[in-house]
Amino acid sequence: MKRILLLVLSVLVMAASGYSMTAKEKLNDAMGRAYKAASEKNKEAAKDWFRKGAQYAVEANSWTGLIDSGYGLSTLGLPEEAKSAFDNASKIVMQEKDWHGAVAIGYAYASLPKTLGTTDLAVQLWSNAKGWALNSGDWAGLIESGRGFLSVAKNKEAEGCFDQANSIIKDFPTEQSIKAIVNAYKAVGNEQKAMECSQYKISSSSAPPPGWVPTVGESVRSAKTVSPEVQQAQRASIDQDIAAKRQMEAQEEQLKYEEKMQKQQLAYQAYRDYLYYYSYPYYGSYSGIIGNYDDYYFCAWTTQPVWTYRTDDEIYNWGMWNCGRYNYVNGFYVEVNID
Repeated sequence: MKRILLLVLSVLVMAASGYSMTAKEKLNDAMGRAYKAASEKNKEAAKDWFRKGAQYAVEANSWTGLIDSGYGLSTLGLPEEAKSAFDNASKIVMQEKDWHGAVAIGYAYASLPKTLGTTDLAVQLWSNAKGWALNSGDWAGLIESGRGFLSVAKNKEAEGCFDQANSIIKDFPTEQSIKAIVNAYKAVGNEQKAMECSQYKISSSSAPPPGWVPTVGESVRSAKTVSPEVQQAQRASIDQDIAAKRQMEAQEEQLKYEEKMQKQQLAYQAYRDYLYYYSYPYYGSYSGIIGNYDDYYFCAWTTQPVWTYRTDDEIYNWGMWNCGRYNYVNGFYVEVNID
């Protein structure tokens, strides 16, 4: 009986310690252990954990996990393996038609050695991101696609993205979108457009949208054989109908406007969920603290980096910083909200 109890207990412990974990939980644990090993300068262990992370990310259908794993392998001097992880991430994003992931994987591809020929893949992904963002009326996706183009010196394509974003923002300007489009035009060197956008007024949902006019015109009725009394009664009735229709149209337009504003707000929230991925990876030591993610990512205009082997100190600093994205709880690493 004692042996049976011990066997049951061992099975329960095994289940609790890994066999019952989801693919996402395994991914988080692997990534936490990978960064921990890197912070301890144990590069071989870190490589193994990043490889496991990439496998779990495929199981979890997580493009973010594949990007993180790929960046880890690239940082540790394995760009070919990193590309394989990014390829798998790209497959997920192409199926989901997710501009957030397309922008992120574009940066991932463009961060690899040019000998791998991945810059063209990055440009294609940013083109896809642009199309998906345009279809959904998402100004943030258009600006982020443009930032990608600009990072590889495709200024014409970048400004085209910004122009399309501007066509959305001018109808529904918010504090965040005005700041973003102004910075975008400044980055591409178009100060005139930046100044024009800076004059936008923040939208309010308490009034009809800018430029709205009723479709009902003034009541005009010519008097011929109708008596003045009847004319006056008819005019009053017509004016009441016009006023009621105008009110109904105004309410309908206001509702449509508020729905579009809500859509923009939800899109912005989704945009913020992936702020960590809209830029090239940073490998070296950190000299400052990012206190405001809005200001950082709206101003983080960087050019395509030159891939190189990283020093032990760079890997150590990079591993230490990324360890902060995970907590060690009850024997496992869990991801924490970094924003």
